[in-house]
Amino acid sequence: MKLLKFMGVALVAMALCLSSCSGEDGKDGINGLDGVDGTNGINGTNGADGADGADGQDGMDGMDGQDGANGVGFDELTKFGYITLEMDGTRVDNVAFQDSTSFRFSPINADQLAQLNFVNSTETEEGYDYQFNIGRFLSAPDNVYQESTFHLSLNVSNPGTENETINSFIYAVGGYAVIGDDNKYFVLNSSYDVISDENVFNVEITDITYDAETKHLTFNYAWTVSALGNGTGNELNMSGMVDVILLEEVEEAPNNNI
Repeated sequence: MKLLKFMGVALVAMALCLSSCSGEDGKDGINGLDGVDGTNGINGTNGADGADGADGQDGMDGMDGQDGANGVGFDELTKFGYITLEMDGTRVDNVAFQDSTSFRFSPINADQLAQLNFVNSTETEEGYDYQFNIGRFLSAPDNVYQESTFHLSLNVSNPGTENETINSFIYAVGGYAVIGDDNKYFVLNSSYDVISDENVFNVEITDITYDAETKHLTFNYAWTVSALGNGTGNELNMSGMVDVILLEEVEEAPNNNI
């Protein structure tokens, strides 16, 4: 029992000795220096751009179709030349108009040649008198569906010379429709002797040229028709040119069978 008490006293004495003999706490140490930032790594090389896709080829333009061949008989009906006609005036409804066309189809049947594509010459003391009968259709002639015509009858002495004399000049326009931009139309039908009729004035027949060998006739014309002389009810200016090949009939041989 004495031993145990002694050991307990010894342990307490040691504890007190340790407690009284311990030193004071030391000062806090200096903070460590911040570490140097690491060097940024080198940027990697950009990857190569992908190649652009090739543009698609443009499609080929379609080829224009070839002009169709002239219909049967077209060349024969137009080979003898034409008459042009230009007009300006005011319609009966007070709308101004201008119109331009070409009559270029000639008849080929025998019973119409003398009226519409004919020349006859007569020798005189002063030279020659010529009777020209000219007619052209607006389209292929037809006695039911196409009656738009322009007729001229010119009698002239010594054309193209200093002694040129126009003896008569008659014109006739039949069944020609003048169609306006407003989709309204009127039909022109008129016939006058431009040399003597008081309804026609400011007449000019110029540059008459005729080749007796080839039967080629050309000239220019212009005149004004009075308000009372045409269906518009207003003055009508008409002009144009003639460029035609005419035909001359030869005498028939005697009929020996009669």
